[in-house]
Amino acid sequence: MKRNTTFVLLLLMFSLFLNLSCTLTKECKDALADLTTDVAIAGATTILTGIPFNVPNVIKNIIDVTKECLTLAAGESESRLKIDYDLNSNSSYSENKLNNNFAVPSINAGEQANENYTFSFNTPGQYRLITFADDTEVVTERDENNNASAPDIASAGRMAEPVKQVLIITVLPNPDYVKPVGAPDVELISRIVTVTPQ
Repeated sequence: MKRNTTFVLLLLMFSLFLNLSCTLTKECKDALADLTTDVAIAGATTILTGIPFNVPNVIKNIIDVTKECLTLAAGESESRLKIDYDLNSNSSYSENKLNNNFAVPSINAGEQANENYTFSFNTPGQYRLITFADDTEVVTERDENNNASAPDIASAGRMAEPVKQVLIITVLPNPDYVKPVGAPDVELISRIVTVTPQ
């Protein structure tokens, strides 16, 4: 009798394991990464020409809390930084001053890549800064439409997305600064990337 009870218990445990395994497999087969980007400074800011200006940006791999399984890690990708100039002083930001892609390391679920950019704005005027996560679309994501930090910009064919962080930079003349001959209007001085938990 004891041997039969043990056999039945083992059979039940094995069956339960198979059912749980199937459930998890079914739930997890659609698990993907989900990269978002947010400029840490929102709204408008005013600076002087020639003074180094630091802009932090965060690229997150958001965990899908609706699934039983974890979000997948996002492999190496590229972010994009775009700075446009308001040429006609009508908030059209029609002249591009910087449009560069940068390598981003792998980001596990629940981690974030912290990008810290330092710029020198050498010409007075108004600028708009936009960032994009996974700009070259090498990471398969749950949501491909949440990769930009601006409301009306599409990157690599993606649709526009809801308002998040938009940074407008007003650069005023600096009486103590003379723009060097041949210097660009906007110059990227440095970019530092670190990956940390969210």
